[in-house]
Amino acid sequence: MQDSPPSDPQAVSVTFYAAGDEREICALFEHVWGSPKSIERWQWQFAANPYEGPQVAVARDATTGDLVGHCAVMPASINWLGRAVKAGQMVDSMVDSRYRGFGIYERTAHACYERGLQSKFEMLYGVPNRASFGVRLRNLSWERLFTLPCYSTRLSCDDFLKRIAPLPGLPGAANFIYRAFCSVRLSWRIAFARLLFRGLKFRHSNSVPSNYDTFWNAVKQSETISIWKDRAYLTWRYDRCPDRQYEYFFIENEKQAIAVLCVASISDDGFMLCELMAADRNAMMAQYLLSLVTHAALRLRSKRIEFYGWSPDFFDQAFKNFAREGTWNYTFCIRCLGEGALSVAARNPANWTVTFGDTDAA
Repeated sequence: MQDSPPSDPQAVSVTFYAAGDEREICALFEHVWGSPKSIERWQWQFAANPYEGPQVAVARDATTGDLVGHCAVMPASINWLGRAVKAGQMVDSMVDSRYRGFGIYERTAHACYERGLQSKFEMLYGVPNRASFGVRLRNLSWERLFTLPCYSTRLSCDDFLKRIAPLPGLPGAANFIYRAFCSVRLSWRIAFARLLFRGLKFRHSNSVPSNYDTFWNAVKQSETISIWKDRAYLTWRYDRCPDRQYEYFFIENEKQAIAVLCVASISDDGFMLCELMAADRNAMMAQYLLSLVTHAALRLRSKRIEFYGWSPDFFDQAFKNFAREGTWNYTFCIRCLGEGALSVAARNPANWTVTFGDTDAA
């Protein structure tokens, strides 16, 4: 990126992605946001997308040829009453700071809208950052639906104790007692749940379970509007992600069919849950799985478990034993490209189920 001001900031042309542009796109990403984006992640997001090829608009200075703006849509499908509808998630909207204020953001966005209409997308969705949130609502006809609350449970108080009582040995001893208390409480919950749910087996996998398809067929029928999460989607979204690893935890019934499933990213700090799905939206079964996952996290000495998600009722019930906090970290927005029945239903937040895994941050 050049540091000198543009000779004519309005002489900017908007075109679509051409092979090889990804290197300049990743360079612009680092220039604008201050954090790197690898070529491998870009290729995974767009070139390896299981739905369609890259839906990316780029803006170039007509004088220098430099890439100065970018807007992208990751093709996806919306689950609407059990059927797949074409849609896309808008991500990585950015403009070089020297070229801001000249409508480049809006031009690249409108180019993506036109391409989306040509591809017969019915809707765009996304979780815009603070820099683009206002522009989307004011100038680009986006609609804010809801923010994703955070559900969390603390499994360690070591860091807290080290701050308030930095005495030798005290934080470690107190944390041991705290974790023992958590373990006993969980053991009682699990024992009680086993009395209710007999013949169930707790499973763990590093990839999409082999019996997932039947489970998804049941889940999709119980959700009004959500992101379509068939085997192809989960394989791409989690199994093939180049810079994170994910684990599947699930419960099988006596017929070896999945009853409830979650996907987690595990780090030194804890478990970040990305998905939680249950057949028939069975909240008690989901509570049982979360207790088993929390017990596994304790054995791994994880510090906490977190999940961001929105649903009209399911997540509040499933995470009954977790703390719930309203946040502004993830605000879910949509832009309807059609005017059919889906666009009417999509404007009602009560129809949606959205998880942390549906955001670009997971």
